[in-house]
Amino acid sequence: MSLRRLPTAILLSSCALTLGCRGDADPFPLDGAIEWQYAITRDLGVDTVSRYVDGTVDLDGKLYTALATRWADGSVTRMLYRRDAAGIYARSDGPSAIEALLIPPELTAGRTWMIPVGGGQAVVATVGEAEQFVGPDARYGDCHRIEWVESGATNFLLLCPGVGVAKARYGTREELLIGTGPRQERQSTAKATASTRAAEACANDQQSGARIEWSGHKWSPVLPTEMTTQLARSKPGFTVNSSDQFPAEMQGSLTQWYPPASQLCSSPYTVFADFNGDGVVDAALLGSQGDLGALVGLLSIPIGYEVQELSLGQSGEEMRLHLALVGPGAVLPPAPDAPERMPHIGFVVNGLTWGPKYFYTAPDGTWQSVSSPGD
Repeated sequence: MSLRRLPTAILLSSCALTLGCRGDADPFPLDGAIEWQYAITRDLGVDTVSRYVDGTVDLDGKLYTALATRWADGSVTRMLYRRDAAGIYARSDGPSAIEALLIPPELTAGRTWMIPVGGGQAVVATVGEAEQFVGPDARYGDCHRIEWVESGATNFLLLCPGVGVAKARYGTREELLIGTGPRQERQSTAKATASTRAAEACANDQQSGARIEWSGHKWSPVLPTEMTTQLARSKPGFTVNSSDQFPAEMQGSLTQWYPPASQLCSSPYTVFADFNGDGVVDAALLGSQGDLGALVGLLSIPIGYEVQELSLGQSGEEMRLHLALVGPGAVLPPAPDAPERMPHIGFVVNGLTWGPKYFYTAPDGTWQSVSSPGD
């Protein structure tokens, strides 16, 4: 195991499962034949890793649950965990490893203990107040944030009852986020459904000619004439980012974000869909105007298109953003006056160092947005 992977391998390991664990109140479940996927952001690149229970191991008269991580390159590492009245203990998968307390038996706000961070070192960890967490496919309550400082950087992992680690951050260069479902087949079904909805959403106005043309890892949006005309009037000088500007280190994730069924209408910098429900294709475009990054939304109106610049909240150039369509019913972050779920099809702006921001249209035809709570 490389040193770069050590923090993730230790602190990622939990059963992120809503069914079949020890109980809904268990913040670090270990039971069940599970497989979760996490998105891990490192050095402005994103990998998907699988987490699963890999049997039990009897060492030194103690029974451990083995939790394995399958990394993007196909390699597998394991950590061992056991539970007793004093909490959850962790150790490396080896005969000479020493176990250490990872999670105390009760997560109450303000509680502190020493947590191992590798290299034989330990630091003080602190439990925060209970909070709500909104993941890509579910909303969790009564989660606890465990924070510690290592080498001057604040780290955390978020433990949710019946789920385990839902989100974590290690320093400023690595972050992980729980996936969309506890089992691979459920994830595949969810992705296929989302792709189908996305394809239907941009194909419902075939006369417009709006589409994305893909060639390998490159793509080119084709905008209807009415869209390009209104853009030139309302946003002179605005240009959509080209596929050549997409970071090379993220190319491998394109088919994950944009499955074949959705490529007709979605790409990192352009998404087409009937966002306002009037039967005419609308668009969201990520690009630049002069030296500034800009996100532009186009909604159809009786006399053409209305163009509006939408607030990114961060610099697109610095944060390396990409767009994706979000189907009706997707869980939205909690916010005043915001619906709990996406009312109809919308889109999300994903950043690699800050939480996603969701956009949808209100009944009056205006753009609305809601952001995931920042960390």
